Amino acid sequence: MPVATGAVRGRTTEEVITLGHGAEQGANDNASGCACMLEGLRVIRALIAAGKLRKPKRGIRLLITWEIYATLAFVQAHRRRFDRTVAGLCMDMVGEKQSVVSAPLGVHKSCASNAAYTDTFMRLLAEELWTKRWPFYRWAVADFGLTDCVIADPSIGVPTTYLGQGGGGDHNWHTNEDTPDKVDPKALKYLSAFAATFLYFLADAGEKEAAWLAEAAGSEGRRELASAAFTGAARLLDAKSRDGLLAALSAAETRFRYLADVGRMSVDSAARLAPGSKRVRRALDENVTMVEDAMIAETEHIRELAEETATTEGWSLPWAPEETPSAEMKRARKMIVRRRRFGPLAFDGVPLSKRKGLDDGRWGGPLMSTLMWCDGRRTLAEAMRLASGELGRTVTGIVPQIKKCEKLGLVTVRKA
Repeated sequence: MPVATGAVRGRTTEEVITLGHGAEQGANDNASGCACMLEGLRVIRALIAAGKLRKPKRGIRLLITWEIYATLAFVQAHRRRFDRTVAGLCMDMVGEKQSVVSAPLGVHKSCASNAAYTDTFMRLLAEELWTKRWPFYRWAVADFGLTDCVIADPSIGVPTTYLGQGGGGDHNWHTNEDTPDKVDPKALKYLSAFAATFLYFLADAGEKEAAWLAEAAGSEGRRELASAAFTGAARLLDAKSRDGLLAALSAAETRFRYLADVGRMSVDSAARLAPGSKRVRRALDENVTMVEDAMIAETEHIRELAEETATTEGWSLPWAPEETPSAEMKRARKMIVRRRRFGPLAFDGVPLSKRKGLDDGRWGGPLMSTLMWCDGRRTLAEAMRLASGELGRTVTGIVPQIKKCEKLGLVTVRKA
């Protein structure tokens, strides 16, 4: 699988990377992504040559690849390079005219199991470059979606933003109607500007920028908790029974705990941009504390609201909702799981007769999400809890699949 790569050199061996696949011959999918990545690097190089930008601290690498599979092969061949890559930007289907495609541009977060400052930075940059300058352009923050942003997988570890319109709202996707006349030159301009700004800012980020990103990620974490508290309070006040009230309270507290976990990870990730900096360490510690304090405050408030509601309705309410773990969760608490290789599981080498009962581990879903949270330290039960928070639904049926994957030699399992 041939790939194309090149780089704007930096002052150190660290890098940021922009990547996308060039093996599909559609104009939007994915000539548009390749064009924006190339234009972004061309602009950066031209500004450096003109003396308007200094040579960045980190190199800026471009990788045009075959979707996912060749990306993983490139990682395998250049593993040490990715160990010193601090952030990524994936561009996949970004240029189609919005009069043609029904879906807005998705500004996708890194996977929650590798939550990072990039999730906040991408939103702030999109608001600055698009909302303020092109207010009728439709875009929306979206959860992780798997394409060449696979390098965000914690087993590789490069927090990666993914820009893409997605196939769901594009009836020309994967057809011979994906032609250049449907591509919007203005969109390519603004997407290229995003790429150039995102990549250069993170390539040259130092102590000051890392501290700012820690503050931004901490603010985002508190905002997410406040939003979840509002949603939780509305559901709690709408409860029609004591059991419904307890369920709403339990769901809210579980959500707060998950968001605090993700918020802490996002804040802490900024340390990678300025390792050893006391200034950044103070910013990280302060913002992690504020996220944790926000979780405690929202938890106390929702419990008070539950008690007031129960008193008003005449329901008895325990101090805290009690959770009875399922038989599966009891088993999962005794298991620590780790993949035997990096990247999402693909069962291509497993005969069809042996795949029964297994989720497709490549494209998302409960099995892949859970495995991405399995780091060799967390119990499987904890990974399932976090995957449930990420997917917004309770993850079940994982233990039998893990046992099957263990027999197939895809994961290791040890006792907790």
